[in-house]
Amino acid sequence: MGETIWEEYCEQLKASMIVYFSRALADAIASGAPQSTIDHYSTKLHFVDFRDNLMLRADAPQQGLIFSMWPEWWDRDLSGTAGDAPYELRFPVPYASNSTLSVYAEWQFDSAWGAALDGPVTIRGTTAGHAGDALVVEGLADVHEYSMSIQATGTETFMGVEYAPDFEIHWKMSLNEGEPPWESVGTSSNVLYVTHAEPLVDELYLTLVHVGSKAAAGSVAKQAIFDGIWEKSAGLAIHQAKLDVSSWDVSEWRVLSYWGAGIDTQTGGSTASLLQHGDGRCQTWANFFVDFVQAQGIAGYQVIVVPPLPNATHLLVKNWEFIGNGSFAQEPIGALGFKYSLIDPPDGGDYPNDDLNKIGGIPAQGNDNPRSIFANHALVVYSASGQTRYYDPSYGLGPYDTLGDWGIDALAGSAIIGGQHPDLPPGHVQFAVKKLLGSSS
Repeated sequence: MGETIWEEYCEQLKASMIVYFSRALADAIASGAPQSTIDHYSTKLHFVDFRDNLMLRADAPQQGLIFSMWPEWWDRDLSGTAGDAPYELRFPVPYASNSTLSVYAEWQFDSAWGAALDGPVTIRGTTAGHAGDALVVEGLADVHEYSMSIQATGTETFMGVEYAPDFEIHWKMSLNEGEPPWESVGTSSNVLYVTHAEPLVDELYLTLVHVGSKAAAGSVAKQAIFDGIWEKSAGLAIHQAKLDVSSWDVSEWRVLSYWGAGIDTQTGGSTASLLQHGDGRCQTWANFFVDFVQAQGIAGYQVIVVPPLPNATHLLVKNWEFIGNGSFAQEPIGALGFKYSLIDPPDGGDYPNDDLNKIGGIPAQGNDNPRSIFANHALVVYSASGQTRYYDPSYGLGPYDTLGDWGIDALAGSAIIGGQHPDLPPGHVQFAVKKLLGSSS
């Protein structure tokens, strides 16, 4: 019995001394005395859970992970750094422009310090490492015996498209009703993305936000944002984004490609398919570009499919050399202009024939010399206020005022599919090709 009373007395004395020395130190600092380096109470930032932010998904190789389902900064071992121990987290944080920073954060004490407090604890978080003015969240802590937490929303908003790889919140605590002195109680750090507006896509993948917000960072106007995204697309080297779980940074992984696997290129036309396989056809790239723009909350862009020209079954994309008058010049089909024989081997590789020589295709996404004969081709069109512009995301071509302008830049000819060539092994298909004006000869 006496031992129990003694233990209770010691705990009460310990708590009283913590309060006494905490207030004494605060008074000393307020009066200008040098601040002691002694940690008079051990208050460790445990986690920061961002609220009212966008639902961002990882794509391959972590496909399916939704970052906002977990605290985006989680320091399980209370070392002061999230991500340096197993099962810790430091996820990217996405917000839309004109939204406010909102968080739920928790701290842990190494003793029953919370039970000794008889006054309010004010927590303030101030942002750093991003564009614009610092944002502030502040609130009274919900204090428990061994922990405290706050849920607070700032008053200022994020403005403009932003990519901030070192977005920090510096946390401080006041025991003096929100007045100085303020004691540091940790710093959280994340990658921050801010989109132009609420995204218009069903699934917001990391690559869409990382590449788009990085390409348009600092822009506010819709046209400037689109121009930044198109410039990146026209560069033909879009890297897929990946969260590196060793450093918790977002790294730029493989270059996404167009027809990189030849005839084995995936036929799925979705952004999810492109991010899963790293490669896609024209429909996939057109859909990806529209999602790219709509991830920034910008509407008005849609995918169209360009069919073959009249009397043809296929399109022939540049560049080709047309030799002589063509094998079909004297045939009935030659009278329609389809004079040149083209053999398409089953592997979709080089074309062994006498009438056309491929002299290097138009460079495409991640592929300097892709396949060049197609049954159709997908483009993206923008129509608003009487203006129509055409874009070819697969080849980074555009914008064009008319489809004809695109055809002059992109097409070498049109073709009619015949069938199995009688003098070649199975799978070799023969086309009759009509040369378009402006093509090589």
